[in-house]
Parts: sequence; C-alpha cells; structure tokens
Amino acid sequence: MFMGMGILQAQQKEKGTLIIAKIEGDVKFYGTDGAELADNAYKEGDTLPFGVSAETGQGSSMLGILSNGTLMTMRENTRMKIGEFTQTPFDPKNQKLSDLEEEPSSSEVTIDLDVGSLIIKTKKLNKNSKLDIHSPLGVAGIRGTEFQMAMSPDAGVQLDVTESVVAFTPPGAAQAIPVSTGNGLSVSPTGVAVPRPINPVVAQQITAINQAAVQATENVSLDAVVAPASDAGEEGDGSTESSGEGEDSDSEGDDDGGDGDSEGGDDGGDSDSGDDGGGAETDSGSADAGGGTDSSMQSAVLENNSDIQQIRKTGEVSENSKALSKFGLSVAQTKRFHTFSDSAQANVLKESRMVVHRVLSMDGFLKDEADIFYTYAVTTREKILGLEDATMIALLKQQVDEALLIESLTALNLDLSMSSMVPGSVEPSATDTRTSQLSDKLREAGNEEVMEDLLERGGGVLTDALLREGEVADSLLRDYELGVTDPALQLTLSDVLDNPFYEELSALYRELELDMLVGGQGSVYSGKNLIVSENAEALVPYFGNGAQTMVISASNELSLEKDFDLSALIPDGSSVVVMAGENLNIRPGISINMNAQNLVVAARQDININSVNIDAKDEVSVRSLRDAHINNLEVGADSLATLKARRDLNVDGLTFKRDVSRIVMEATTLRLKNINFPAASQVHLNSLKGAIDGKYPNFGTAIPAADQVGRVNFIQNISVGGNAVMSRTAFDQFGNNIQIGKIARP
Repeated sequence: MFMGMGILQAQQKEKGTLIIAKIEGDVKFYGTDGAELADNAYKEGDTLPFGVSAETGQGSSMLGILSNGTLMTMRENTRMKIGEFTQTPFDPKNQKLSDLEEEPSSSEVTIDLDVGSLIIKTKKLNKNSKLDIHSPLGVAGIRGTEFQMAMSPDAGVQLDVTESVVAFTPPGAAQAIPVSTGNGLSVSPTGVAVPRPINPVVAQQITAINQAAVQATENVSLDAVVAPASDAGEEGDGSTESSGEGEDSDSEGDDDGGDGDSEGGDDGGDSDSGDDGGGAETDSGSADAGGGTDSSMQSAVLENNSDIQQIRKTGEVSENSKALSKFGLSVAQTKRFHTFSDSAQANVLKESRMVVHRVLSMDGFLKDEADIFYTYAVTTREKILGLEDATMIALLKQQVDEALLIESLTALNLDLSMSSMVPGSVEPSATDTRTSQLSDKLREAGNEEVMEDLLERGGGVLTDALLREGEVADSLLRDYELGVTDPALQLTLSDVLDNPFYEELSALYRELELDMLVGGQGSVYSGKNLIVSENAEALVPYFGNGAQTMVISASNELSLEKDFDLSALIPDGSSVVVMAGENLNIRPGISINMNAQNLVVAARQDININSVNIDAKDEVSVRSLRDAHINNLEVGADSLATLKARRDLNVDGLTFKRDVSRIVMEATTLRLKNINFPAASQVHLNSLKGAIDGKYPNFGTAIPAADQVGRVNFIQNISVGGNAVMSRTAFDQFGNNIQIGKIARP
C-alpha cells in the first residue's frame, strides 16, 4: 500500500494508479476481453483498472491522473488503455498535485494508444523512470515533458512537443528519433518519419489543454490519488470498482493539517463556511483510503472545475450547463443561450464550436430566430450559414418556406447574396483585397499558421468574422515597444477574449473576473512581447471617453522598464489591468502610478516585485496564478489592497501610503515579514488550512517548513499600528482587526 508507509522501499515497486478526474461527453469502457461495459461503468473519481480501454466519442474527452503526478487528457475519438504501471511506494506527506515539481517516486508506465490523440503533462521524471506510449506505428519514450501524440490509420502518427524531449522509435528502427521542444514528427502509415517544426496553433492547444488540466486537479491530494492503488492493478471484468473495505482507513487519521501537531485539529474535517453550495472542504485527510470513488479527489476537482466556475459566474444553471461549458463561451453568449427554447438549446449543443460562437454572438439571432432556424433541415441550415449575418437574420425574420429557400440558395445566389442583400456590404473584390493583405501581413511576421487555421475552420471560406479574427491575431502575435514600434490595433475586450490566439490571457482575465477584480467593457493594447518604457503617453488614444477597463498585456513577456505614470491622462473611473501570459518583469525602483480607480497587476506564472511603488485611487491588486515574491512594495489605495497567489505568497517588506480600508492576502501558503498593517484597516489573510485554533497564524522562524505549508505564517516583524503581533498574547491585544480564514472556493 502507498499510504501510511513509514519506511520507503527503494527497490520494490507496487502497482500505480490511474484516477479518472474529469469526463466530458460520451466515454465508453471496454473490458480486457474487448466487450463494452455497462454505461457509467466508471465515473469521475474512479480508478481505471489496467487493461480496461477507455474510448471518447465525438466532442468528448477524459482527464486522468496517474499517481506519479502525470496528467493525461484523451481528446475526442480516442481509444487507449494502461498496459502496465508500477511505482515505488512513497509517503504522500499531505501534498497536493500542485505541490509537486517532480514525480514523488520512480515509476514505469506503458500506455497503449490505439487511435486518437493524447495530451500529456508529466512532472520531472526520476532518472530510473520510464513512460512509454505504444502505437501501431512506434513507441514514444518520455523524459518529463508536455506534448501531444496522435494516431490515425490514415494520417499515421503526429507528435508535437512543447517542452523537453520525446524519443520516438518506429517499428524495427535501430535508434530512437529525438523530438525536442518546439518541434514535431510526422510518421506516415508506412512508417516513414519526417521531422518538422511544431504548428503554433497545435502548441497553443497543448498548452491550453494542459493548463486546464492543471487547474482542474491542482487541489487533488496525493492521498486521494494513491489510496486506491491496491485495486488499480486488477484487470477490468465488466464490473465497477469496489469502494474498498477500509484498507488503510486513513491511517494518518488527521485533517488536512495531517501532522498531528499542537494546532488542536482545528480543521478537522469541517465544512468550509465560505464554500458555495455546501461542498465539503478539500482536505487531504478526508480521502477515503479504500479506493474506487474518492470523495476528496472529486471535491477537489469540482472546486477547480471551469464548468462550475462558468455556471457560478453567469448564474445560469440548467441540465445543459455542463455540455455548454466545452464551447468556452463569454458571459453574454451563455446568457443568450439560456433565453432559447429547450429544443433550440438542444440543437445548438449539436453544432460545431465555430457555429455556436457565431449564432450566440450574431446581432438579431434571438429566441424566435433560433426557433425558426431549427425548423429547417440540416442541409438547408448549412446553406443559410453561408450567408452574411445581416442577410441570414433578414431571411429568418421572413420565415421563408423551406422548399422556396432551397431553390433560392443555389451556390450562385449564395455568392451574390454576400453583397446584394445587405446594404453597404463590402464588394467581393474588397473582401479579396482584405484577405490578401492579411495573408501578406501574417507571412511577413512568420505567422502563416493563422491563415491555415482560419481556412480550416471556415471550410475554405473566410467570412468577415474569420477575417476579423485573423486581423486581431496578427496584432496579438507581434512584438511592441510602446511608442517606438508601430502601434498595435485598437482592440476591445470582445475582440480578444474569444480569439484562439489570446487563450492564455483570456483564461487569466476570466480568473480576475471570478475574483471580481475586473468587469465591463474595455480597450486592449496587447502583443506577444511588450516593453513599456517612458513613452506611456502613447497609450492615450486607447482610452475611450468615460469609465472603462484598459488592458495592457503580453502573451509571453511584459516588461515595465521605467516609471509608468498615466495619472494625468486616464479618465475618472477607469480601471487598468497589466497582465502577462508568462513573465511579468518590473524593473526594481520604478513607480506605477495610474491614478485609475482600480489597478490590477497579474501574471499566469510567478510574479517578482522588488522595491516598487504601486498607486491607484481606490483599489490595487496583485495576482499570480503560481507564486508571488514581493519585497519592499509600497502600495497606495483608499478602499482595497489585494495580494493573491495560487501557491505561495512570500512578502518581505510591505508599506501602505494611505490608510486603506481593507487588505486581503490569499494563497495556499502565506509567509510574511516586515509588514506594519494600518491600525484602522480590516485585514483578511486566507490560506488553504486557515487559522490555528480558529484564530492564530504560525509565529516566528522556528516553525518547520513542513508545518508552514497551507498556513498563514508571521515569520518576522509583523505589527499593527506599530504594535508587534508576534505571539498569541500580542495578537490577542493588538490583532483584533486581523482575520485569518480559509481560501473561499469559487
């Protein structure tokens, strides 16, 4: 057994575990004899036995977690199984998947991919470990990486690597072919292997899917993943996994503190009062050690599930909510969908992603138009969709008889309708010119794959909507230095949030929306890499009249090189968001003074702030989706100052220029030094496990690092109004304005 191991046996391996973390759509399972198992034979939270095949249908997917920390996403129309999986036993140590930088112990995994596509994200593998994916055309050997491997009888193997190295060995080959970061390999059905560069669109898809997998599983405890290990090796016989007969019965017997310290078991399995909908707190100690369906793991996955977040954000809940979430809709699109009749909703869910986005964004396509549209046959609807938006809406409002419509919508009439039926339409020659100009710009910038993607999704036809999407993508994929290079397009949030080449930043912006840090309409100045120097006034044209949100972003690196002061230029009531898809570089010693109502500084990866002054009128927020390291930060805000990280928030030196009303700090673990909280401020410090004995942080440097994890830690020199609060007695006397709580689940 994995749990409760007091002594690790370095040489002896036991059976590893594959847990089903998430199922989207139709997934079937087949026993070792090839016979299809009963519907719902395995569900989210179950262990998938070795030798049982999983098969995803059209538009479906399945996310699995291996007990070595590997995440595996089966895309649609994929069939695979775990052939073998052994792993050296290890002590989970109350860790979560997000805590792991490398696999917890050495392992050997064999995955059989019959057909379809797998996207893999592994932890750094032990030098003695092995992870192989077998296909009919060869074996891919992995050494700690992110990649996609697709297998098709017609197209062969397509291997695309976004991180580290995959070694692919065709049948009978003497040597493996290494495929490194940013490269791909195409293997024909006859076994001919051709190296190639990775398609950037595919690379973005791999990254986005892996990021979604990480987000959906980051709070899953290792206890929950390895607990069912005793059952994992049993071959499927057509029956669902048993719940396990208390086999380890949570031998550690504690809550998510899990260390039996003097904290008095303050978290002991209680429900998190801040948890929406009454869901149980996701504590590693609550894992059912028996295997089968693990409620702790299911709870952790659900709390991080983007479907649940979307439902809660829009307030729209129905039997279609889960199916709808796969389309990645905006709030406005989701709300429009829920105004449709039940029959129209069911029909929309059968459409492609492109059609769903189009009809839910089209001016005038409302409940009545949707009902009329779905009275027509599929082939007729396809012809109608070939019209421009205005023409299509006008036709639906006329409720033309289908027979007459079919006769009218010939190929010639469809071409003519693009200009003749809509006043002020662009002539075909102008459309051709626009297409040619876009193609030239993409080719000059080395982004030809954008045009390929547009043509593929448009079935060879570039609509106005697709051309606009390509023009936006061209702007987003260029590098800029503010005021030095040619300016980026003046874009709106609606232009970019649904653009596939802005997906990573869209995900970050959605996180900020969930935190209620941003909202409303706004302008965007964005590129692939962006340098902001002393030419901040170059942003003035990007601010419209009146209150709005201004987003300054870069999908890769965003660098703030000198003082960034727009205090005299920003309209009253505006909000400014500065965010990076990867690295956010802020030069030490600079000031960021927006004089905006709200200022948000955010990054998908780590944020490092050293000797920086940040000032806004009302609210200042710093948000990282990984770790935040903040040294000597000076904050000016009247209403709210927020510092949040997904994993660790380390603060050494924080001062407040004014008496801010509320201060919020939140992360899995908070480590605080040299902070004087204003006496009049209400301070909320939230961590994974919350307060000790319902009230206190850890005090001082003597607390072991393991006991700091998941807690609020007053490491050194924390005071309130100049009065030290570095002991329970002092905290009781001077810390009444400080509340320590648990992270509120979205």
